[in-house]
Amino acid sequence: MTDTVFSADSITALLKNFKQARLPLQVGFGKKNVTHPSYLVSMADNWLHIDQLIPREGNKQLKPGDDLTIRVSHGGTLYQFKSRHLSPTIEEDGCHKIAFPQQLDFSEQRTSFRVPIRRDQAPSVNILTHDGQRLCAQLENISDNGLCIRLHVPQTISDTQLVHCEINFTDFEPLSLDAQVRHNKAAPQVPASRIGMEFSSLSSLTRKQLSQWLMKLQRHHIRTGLPA
Repeated sequence: MTDTVFSADSITALLKNFKQARLPLQVGFGKKNVTHPSYLVSMADNWLHIDQLIPREGNKQLKPGDDLTIRVSHGGTLYQFKSRHLSPTIEEDGCHKIAFPQQLDFSEQRTSFRVPIRRDQAPSVNILTHDGQRLCAQLENISDNGLCIRLHVPQTISDTQLVHCEINFTDFEPLSLDAQVRHNKAAPQVPASRIGMEFSSLSSLTRKQLSQWLMKLQRHHIRTGLPA
């Protein structure tokens, strides 16, 4: 499943994360869309600076006005955005100037199966953000690496933010853990928001409790069928 971010603030936050983590960009262009590795060096409101392409021959092939497809893989998520080469030659600082993306697509590359949950049986999840917001949500699905929650209002939490979650199971001890926001999508027409998060630094005890609950939930699905 692929989702899209249109907010300039959210796109900026993701790009800053790519830059700070020194994540390799796969820059594709031309009829065959051959990709060349590069890195994000700097950014402004209307453009980005990316480093010289690897190998160097790719820099000679990149022409002014070329459409670019750029992919980044990070934290189990594949990000992709379209751009355009702006600078006619490599600039003095050795970088290519490209257009700031208007949207950014992303899809999860899950390494573990997420167990879905019936909405009428979903545990509540209390969220505490870094700026002190307290939000109440419902659990949509969960794995040993992350979870997806549903807020009852069209509100988003900024990407890459670390939040504290407390999952209130009806037949199990509450689970308290930290998670990092990987993507969020508001749906004003519902209204609701879906937010995907990746667990951060689980203790051995918390991971054991999570595994026990996942096994119990999967056994329940086997007996009663997958949730509708």
